[in-house]
Amino acid sequence: MKASKSDPKGFTLLEVAVALAILAVAFTALTTLQANTLVLTAEDQRMTIQTLLARDVLTRIRTGSLSLEESQGDFGEAYPDWKWALHLEQDLSIPLLSVEIRILPVQEEGKDRSASFWVLLRPKESP
Repeated sequence: MKASKSDPKGFTLLEVAVALAILAVAFTALTTLQANTLVLTAEDQRMTIQTLLARDVLTRIRTGSLSLEESQGDFGEAYPDWKWALHLEQDLSIPLLSVEIRILPVQEEGKDRSASFWVLLRPKESP
């Protein structure tokens, strides 16, 4: 028995090619999205670490284990890839000290990956 032309069975080569092209575009978009997600996750992790390290420096200042003066240092063996720097500015119109805590990667070429955090502190009065 012959199959009639009005009752086709299966897909034509053109239909299969179009379906494969659509799938290829979709998979390309998904892999690009996944790659961007990995980059953003790494960036978010870096920013989280920098925020926690800045809070550590601020806690050291508030507890008195780090003097409130222009200085720089590192975080020891716990975070060997990071260092910090303090920059102070005194505005004579207000009795507060502007403190910039800068968290920098130890060795990184190219883009500036440092982060700066500012806080206003009341300087301790000397007796």
